[in-house]
Amino acid sequence: MYPFPPMVQVPRIEKFAKLFVSVLLFAALAPGSLPGAATDVAQAQPAGEMRETEEGPACDALVQQAMEHLISDRYREALSYVERAFGIPQATPQCQAHCLQTQSCTYLRMGERARAVQALTELLNLDPNPPYDGRMFPPAMNRLFRAVRDSLAQAGTMDIGTVAIINFSVLNPGKFRYQDYDYDALGQALQMIVTTDIIEGTNLTVVDRTNMRDVLAELELTSNSELVNQQNRVRLGQLLNAHAFVAGQIAIFEKKKIRIDIQIIHAATTRVLSRQYEGPFSGDTFELLRLQRGVLAMIVEALNEFRKEVKGLELIAPDPVYFDRLEETRRESKATMEAWLLQGQALEREDAGDLKGAIKIWEQVQKVDPQNELARGRIWALKAELEE
Repeated sequence: MYPFPPMVQVPRIEKFAKLFVSVLLFAALAPGSLPGAATDVAQAQPAGEMRETEEGPACDALVQQAMEHLISDRYREALSYVERAFGIPQATPQCQAHCLQTQSCTYLRMGERARAVQALTELLNLDPNPPYDGRMFPPAMNRLFRAVRDSLAQAGTMDIGTVAIINFSVLNPGKFRYQDYDYDALGQALQMIVTTDIIEGTNLTVVDRTNMRDVLAELELTSNSELVNQQNRVRLGQLLNAHAFVAGQIAIFEKKKIRIDIQIIHAATTRVLSRQYEGPFSGDTFELLRLQRGVLAMIVEALNEFRKEVKGLELIAPDPVYFDRLEETRRESKATMEAWLLQGQALEREDAGDLKGAIKIWEQVQKVDPQNELARGRIWALKAELEE
């Protein structure tokens, strides 16, 4: 799901030709030709036999091993695994992208900023608007990525493949409860879930939260009305490099029902498309999965309305493999709703600047949902931020 190894490694499913968490296509490199790679890196061996003829899974497994070493501060070992992954013939674009961002973050953690910049520059010269999921990296990496991207990009552009998830608010948070939890943090949780579904289920990029916070602070915008009014729309789109914004309001009703009113706003025009999802909301895992499918389908359908106005532009098609895999991983889970609400609480702590408190809640998420890769990534990123 993310460029961080899951708690239990399983074969990853290639998302056709789509890109994954961050950065896009990079030309396949021969062993030893990794941009900026040190020549004296010790050649670490993978734990267990890997079938490198199965290029996608073997490459992904190597990158997962690299990330294991990175988050454990074993930087030379991480670079060695990255170089091995690049050496696999015809490695998927998805895996090559993971290699580049892992390499850049590793060099940055080693204090070799020039090499980190070099890796990102190579990537951004190939695609000026690559996807990037800042949730999974420390702030220093996010700032470097934005700085390199902004130095190469044409000012004032809006990427047709980038959207910003502005806010999901709960209209009646204190009226109903789920077990021992109220729904105060459901808006934050759903904003994160929608972000994940767009990144994983389509070929779109989502503006990362840290970038969003920085831009909103620069424009001194706070409320939803300020964020999406006509005067601010174009400027916000330019600063975020996004062509559309998504905002939502959540209402929870008796008899365990939910309604989500979604606005999809085109940054360069006055157009606002509204969609509404209604469905059961008892906390059942598969009810929540249907909610995710429904909300993503509505967002994609609205974004395609904008795309139809651009001649020759391909329409977005959600990837069914993503939800099939998600359904399989959730089949035995009884704590999806609890994990959602805890995630929302952790994000609220992050926004309030309470990083240690956020880490404790993300650790709770891991306890109730051991397969939650986002929780593992956020714990690492927040601990790295505390070290800065």
